[in-house]
Amino acid sequence: GSADVCTIGGMIANDASGESAIKYGTTKDYVLNLKAILGTGQKIQLGRQVKKTVSGLDLLSLFVGSEGTLGVVTEAALEFLALPESFITVIGFFDSIEVAVQIAKEIKEYITPMSIEMVDQLVISGMNSYLSRLTPKIVLKIAKAALLIRLDGGSYIT
Repeated sequence: GSADVCTIGGMIANDASGESAIKYGTTKDYVLNLKAILGTGQKIQLGRQVKKTVSGLDLLSLFVGSEGTLGVVTEAALEFLALPESFITVIGFFDSIEVAVQIAKEIKEYITPMSIEMVDQLVISGMNSYLSRLTPKIVLKIAKAALLIRLDGGSYIT
């Protein structure tokens, strides 16, 4: 993926997100303030000192994700989160895609996973083909759909 080659400026320009956006949001959620140069050469500063959620025009959020069309970011202050202490991936197999979708919705009612990825029978078959070359002892159940659920930290990880 791009995680190995991306830059902070590029992430701000694109409002980058990843597989954990379902829980943690996008780059826009972590930019506190920034300095930029507009196409006219004018230097601007946008932002706030603390994270807030109030109504009104938010020029910082407009700038983040504008892909450089509004100007070039020269400095940025970001909010960081501590890394979770633990991670676990759970795989569930289902007889239909519809059931997998319903289960994913129900899971989100009770917890906020880092990510939920649904794969269909074709992908499951491809995974089995790949895994059988690595180790013949691992074979995924043949199913119509599977959910790969990534959890981090919290009381639901034992």
